[in-house]
Amino acid sequence: LYFLHRPETIAVCDFHAAVSELAVHIPASHPMAGRSIEDIYRYLAMKYLVPRADINAEARAFFDAHIAGSSSVAVHLRGSDKATELLELDHLNHSLLDAVDALDPACRLFVLSDDQRWIDRAVQRFGDRVISTSHHRTSTDIGVHLMKENRGESLGREVLIDCCIALACDQFIGG
Repeated sequence: LYFLHRPETIAVCDFHAAVSELAVHIPASHPMAGRSIEDIYRYLAMKYLVPRADINAEARAFFDAHIAGSSSVAVHLRGSDKATELLELDHLNHSLLDAVDALDPACRLFVLSDDQRWIDRAVQRFGDRVISTSHHRTSTDIGVHLMKENRGESLGREVLIDCCIALACDQFIGG
């Protein structure tokens, strides 16, 4: 809040200010004044989260090669270090997989996960309907972002590519 109403266009901060905390300070003249937090996040994402052309091209190429022409569902299964943050993570992921059972059995399943164990469970359950990228994953409770051999930039690129592929799918299931 210390940086509100300053003339500078860029501020370097050593703390996080959540959108929910800042929303009440949006001027009445701004298009997001009085809007819901979800609307504000959507606005910010549409305005500022624009993938580079090479990211979009890689995602499109993967989608066209593995998913296009079929109905598709993106399924996000969280794993690795998230199990320490979300005590009910296994239950949540199993309920997401249960939700897939209610879908058209011919649809392709694009599974996004940082945890190879959850990819393997999806393959065991749904067979060759499961599609995933060959991005960095872990089979432990250590997050891929905490592994010394993984570079943040390449991990960020992989996450963004997976998100772009998921956006091209017909449906999304996940948390």
